[in-house]
Amino acid sequence: VYKDDEHDLWIMGTLSPRPAGIEWDASEVRSLVAASQEVLWAPGYGIDVKANLFRQASLGIGYLRARKNPDGRSLKDVLSPDLHARWLQAKARYLPRDSGVERQRPIIAAQALFDAAVKQARLSDKPIVYPAMKDAIEQNGVKSTFPQVRVSMTSAQAKAALADVRRMQLDDEECLAATIDAVQTDIPQMVANANAWATGQVGNIRFAALQRRDAACSDALMKPGFSARYGLPDIQDSIAALWVSEARAALARNTSTVAFVPMQNLIGPDNYLDRLRAQGYT
Repeated sequence: VYKDDEHDLWIMGTLSPRPAGIEWDASEVRSLVAASQEVLWAPGYGIDVKANLFRQASLGIGYLRARKNPDGRSLKDVLSPDLHARWLQAKARYLPRDSGVERQRPIIAAQALFDAAVKQARLSDKPIVYPAMKDAIEQNGVKSTFPQVRVSMTSAQAKAALADVRRMQLDDEECLAATIDAVQTDIPQMVANANAWATGQVGNIRFAALQRRDAACSDALMKPGFSARYGLPDIQDSIAALWVSEARAALARNTSTVAFVPMQNLIGPDNYLDRLRAQGYT
């Protein structure tokens, strides 16, 4: 990415999960990082609760309670008969020895199922980029920038949000159903994505098959309707806007910048590259 001939931003799209046994020849990227002034990492968000330590501890306990079904119910009690039957089939294949998962909320059980299915497909989400770049960054004094949106909540907002999360059930069922669909039909696409990424065949990477699960199972605060209820910003849009802002600033001050961004942020509608193009970058 560039706006003139003297300022470049090199972007590498990362992918997770990937083949568990992959070996990455990072020498070319390491050399590029060593010759650059800054590395721009993927954006994220964090939550700041304006409360004393006692209140923060209480909120933590509330979160742990939110992981389990209300009133000690099991998945059989909270799922429709059809979905529970599908869950039992999937659990028998991927989580046969995990009895405790039956007391977890559907959205928590869904994540356990998804993780087990990914592992069985011999995929891995173990970080490989930062460990490969660490020495080049430190030895050459390259600046690292980690864009992060900080969301501030009062203790009352946080307490109300946790109570809301504990009461929510419909999104839970949708998440579990979408996850079962994903492990039954979309794991092969994840394997295909990983192989396409590893060989540089970006045109063969597809995320549409997993978008329903991602939308259904995302953190409650990442849903615009939920966050707006508590006077919070649209976190997804805020994260994208922050990364683009940091990328523009890095381009302006550095001769060379290297960025590592998840592939799903670089392809598809309203991706980071399109946002940069709209602001005059090539």
